[in-house]
Amino acid sequence: NTKQFFYLINTHAHHDHILGNSIFRDAGADIIAHINARKEMEALEDFDASGLPNITFTDEMSLFVDDIVVRLIHLPPGHTNGDLAIWIPKLDILFTGDTFMTGGYPLIDLRSGTIRGLIKAVTAMIQIAGNNTVIIPGHGNLQQNANGSVEGPTREDLIQYLQMLTTVTTEVEKLKQQGLSLLEINTRKPTQKFDQKWDNNLICPENFVSFVYNSLPGRKDNISPCSDLDRIDFSPLKSRSSIPD
Repeated sequence: NTKQFFYLINTHAHHDHILGNSIFRDAGADIIAHINARKEMEALEDFDASGLPNITFTDEMSLFVDDIVVRLIHLPPGHTNGDLAIWIPKLDILFTGDTFMTGGYPLIDLRSGTIRGLIKAVTAMIQIAGNNTVIIPGHGNLQQNANGSVEGPTREDLIQYLQMLTTVTTEVEKLKQQGLSLLEINTRKPTQKFDQKWDNNLICPENFVSFVYNSLPGRKDNISPCSDLDRIDFSPLKSRSSIPD
């Protein structure tokens, strides 16, 4: 039951977040995204140009909907260089986009994202969130209670996520500086102590370590394939793209 005029916000420019844009535009939406996300959409051959964002910004932007302020915050280039966090202070809700996926390792789009940028982005969101903030991830589970309220990840979950990111990055960087190849590093399983908590979503540990390795300074290598053959795999060695379809 929408009003005739409403907003659609793209948190970044990957297909699973934007391919419905033209449908919302036809329904009357103004579409908002970071300028980098719009540029990425413009370059896509399979994207309906009628769904391009007609409102863009560079750093921050605020929407005023009745008495509610919606803050759009451009994050450092982690998942992509067009990532947004959406912060609604009055409702104490924080949308993270795909900079955070519950129970899962992150996808870093190596065309513009980096592990260092992702760490900075998560740090910034931790500084925004309070202990009671409802955090809505780009992918992951939310729970609706009997009274209709919604529970999602908490600030503490973001803190644990950050700890995982920094610990794995430190280990991969140390091994890379020692001259180990990506394959050799993956053989050492640098994510092993985190797998029980974080290997429960889209990205397998080998792909994640590859994203970290390739976004750090120095040698680059192909994305390592998943050891679990049943997983979605971003390795080109299995005739898959390292960028999501």
